[in-house]
Amino acid sequence: VEATLTALGTHGIDAINLDLMYGLPKQTLVTMRETIGEVIELAPSRIALFGYAHVPWLKTQQRGLERQGLPSDDERMALFLLARDLLFAAGYEPIGMDHFARPDDELAIAARDGTLTRNFMGYSTRHGLDLLAVGPSGIGQMNGTFTQNAKDLTPWEDAIAAAEPGWEKALLMQGDDPLRAEVIRDLMCSMRVDKRAIEAKYGIVFDSYFADAVAGLPAMAADGLVEDGPDRLRITETGRLLMRNVAMLFDGYLQDDRKARYSRTV
Repeated sequence: VEATLTALGTHGIDAINLDLMYGLPKQTLVTMRETIGEVIELAPSRIALFGYAHVPWLKTQQRGLERQGLPSDDERMALFLLARDLLFAAGYEPIGMDHFARPDDELAIAARDGTLTRNFMGYSTRHGLDLLAVGPSGIGQMNGTFTQNAKDLTPWEDAIAAAEPGWEKALLMQGDDPLRAEVIRDLMCSMRVDKRAIEAKYGIVFDSYFADAVAGLPAMAADGLVEDGPDRLRITETGRLLMRNVAMLFDGYLQDDRKARYSRTV
C-alpha cells in the first residue's frame, strides 16, 4: 500500500481515500493503534472507517470467522472510538458518520459549508449525479431508479455480449421515497433537518407526517443524541455515533419489514 501511494504521489495524485474496517477477528486496541498510526503516516486525504458487517444468514462463509473470535459490542465501540480519537489528533475532521478527511479536502470543505451529499456509495460533493455501474454486482442509480448487475461474471458477460442489460435487480423510487430520502440525507450529511423547508417543499406538516418517527425522538433526546425543536431536528455530536439509528426512524421500509435482519449500526 505504501509503495502504491508513493508511486501515485510521484505522478501528482494526492487525492487518496483509504477504507479501513473495525470489528474484525483478532483485532485489538493494540493492533488498531498500530494500523491507524501507519495510515496517518501515509497521510491519505480521506479515510472511511467501516464496521465489519457480520451477516452469516446472508453470507454463510462468514460463519468461519466466528471461530476466530469476533470482538464484542463494547470492544467494537472501543476500537472505533480509539481510531476516531487518533484521527482527530492527527488533524482529520469527521464527515458524516464514518468518514474522515483532511481540512483541505473537498469533502471537509463541503461538510463545513453545508453542501455535503450522500448516495449509496458513500459521501460526495456532487449532488444528483447519475451513477453507471460497470461489471458484476455493480449498483447503478439513474433518474430515480436503482439497478444491480448480475453478481457472477459469466451471466454479466453473456448479457453484455447479447446487447442486453447486465442487471438482475431493479427498484424504482415511488410514493414518498424522495421525501424520506431527503430527510435521511439531511440527517446523515448535515446532522440536521430544517422542518419548515421540508414542509414548504413537499406540502406536509413535518411532525404530523412523520408521527411514528417523532414518537421515537424523546428517548433519543433523553440520551443526548438529538435535539428536537419546532423548526429543526438536530443530531448532537454524541448522536453522530448513532446517526444511522436516528435516520432509521424515517425509513418507511424498515417500519414495514420489522422481521428483516440487518448488520449492526455500530
